[in-house]
Amino acid sequence: MRCRQGFSDIQKVMKQVRDKRLRVYIVWMPILETDSRTSALELSKEFSDSRVSYYWDEKRITGPLWQEVMKIPAFAWDIYFLYDKEAHWTAKPTVPIFYMHQLRGALEGPMLNVPQLVATTKDLLAK
Repeated sequence: MRCRQGFSDIQKVMKQVRDKRLRVYIVWMPILETDSRTSALELSKEFSDSRVSYYWDEKRITGPLWQEVMKIPAFAWDIYFLYDKEAHWTAKPTVPIFYMHQLRGALEGPMLNVPQLVATTKDLLAK
């Protein structure tokens, strides 16, 4: 149920970072047997914020893409990226300036921590 916890944690971040410049893109994809477009739509209805956009990745295209961008050995999911206002993507995303994750044992880097993510997001917006 880590995905569900991560979604709850992102809601906490959004509630603490009220800056209208912040944009959040949530990509749902089928990882567990119970994951479906319908369940993603239902979860998305739980949190409405004009700064958030939701996407459904039925074919799990983004997992291998992020795996390549981040140079990690595992299929990428439950990862939270921060980009600054100068970030521009072309055919694929660029490496984020900061990230946190919930892939215990599969990825180096900081585990998802709401206070730290809030602070880092606010610092990034202050620049």
